[in-house]
Amino acid sequence: MIWLRRVVAVGSILAVGAVVWILVGGTDSLPGATDRHGADVEHITIESKDVGEDLPVSVVVPEDAGENTPLLVFLHGRDGNEDSSLVEPMFAALQDQGKRAPIVAFPYGGEASYWHDRDDGKWGSYVVDEVIPQVANRFEADPDRVAIGGISMGGFGALHLGLKYPKVFAKVSAVGPAILRDVLRGGCRRGDVAASVAPGGLHAPDCASAGQQGISAADPESSAAAQDRIALAPGGGGDDRCGA
Repeated sequence: MIWLRRVVAVGSILAVGAVVWILVGGTDSLPGATDRHGADVEHITIESKDVGEDLPVSVVVPEDAGENTPLLVFLHGRDGNEDSSLVEPMFAALQDQGKRAPIVAFPYGGEASYWHDRDDGKWGSYVVDEVIPQVANRFEADPDRVAIGGISMGGFGALHLGLKYPKVFAKVSAVGPAILRDVLRGGCRRGDVAASVAPGGLHAPDCASAGQQGISAADPESSAAAQDRIALAPGGGGDDRCGA
């Protein structure tokens, strides 16, 4: 579908924006005000029961957004935050999509949560059960047209959640996902990601220290069916374990 391809394209540009943020040392280092290309940025707070604390979410609403606009959830990398991708290339990419541009939610995922349910909070459930419904309701986004993407740690989170909740996400995009190389059998191929789910789940670099014995996703049949919705790109994240 056209809207899916456009949302994935925007997700790739968001990753570029995140890399820019990393290279310049954060948004505070950027000179002057960022050109938002007509988009609005709203900062909301979610009282999360899954994580047990109030968490910030930055929501970007493109200039031409209307009722039932698609929603893209973009997950930041390790040591990032909800504002990591609020840079000019991202806003320009949204403007280029015109009326097809999605509303983009940037939740905060902690310093190193890897966006999965773990000892210090149910970070994966937080995204699915709290961020998506609250953002969709508040900004009138279409809850049936939701895509997820991320970079580095966020790329891992996007893959994990996309495979675990195949009926929630219409498209999954990961740039430089932080996944242990041996789990991917030495490569960064879409089929390997889905195949790795059945025997032991995807593994983030720190899963052993987080009280996790492997992160299970969807059942094998659902995982196989999800392959066509997964888009992978190597590199780009400071915590990248896949690609280079």
